[in-house]
Amino acid sequence: MNSDGPPREKGFAKDADKQIRRLSLVALLLSRHGQPVTSEQIRRRVEGYPRMSDEAFKRRFYEDRDELAKLGIEIVSGEDPEARGEVYSLPASAYYLPPVHLTPEELTALAGSLARAVSRFRVAD
Repeated sequence: MNSDGPPREKGFAKDADKQIRRLSLVALLLSRHGQPVTSEQIRRRVEGYPRMSDEAFKRRFYEDRDELAKLGIEIVSGEDPEARGEVYSLPASAYYLPPVHLTPEELTALAGSLARAVSRFRVAD
């Protein structure tokens, strides 16, 4: 039985819990557009963390940050200006790709490919 919350659904792997939690953490930080969040905000809003004890949350959050760093997703920590602990952010440089510069010919080819794909496959608006 999972001590951090209710038992998981049948067929739901423990690794899936980690992946969902880490994806939820990245999604929260991305939604903030680089603005920092407190550990309490993270704990309340990230899937899986609210059910955890204080110690379990600290352990899992550190573990999640470490694993994300290994994937190249560096969560930056800093001092809370209101002196309530640390704040965390994901700077734009961590997730924005550099601009793609296409020639007029490449843009024409891309537009043609898109038009063909739209005509052949159902594409949602």
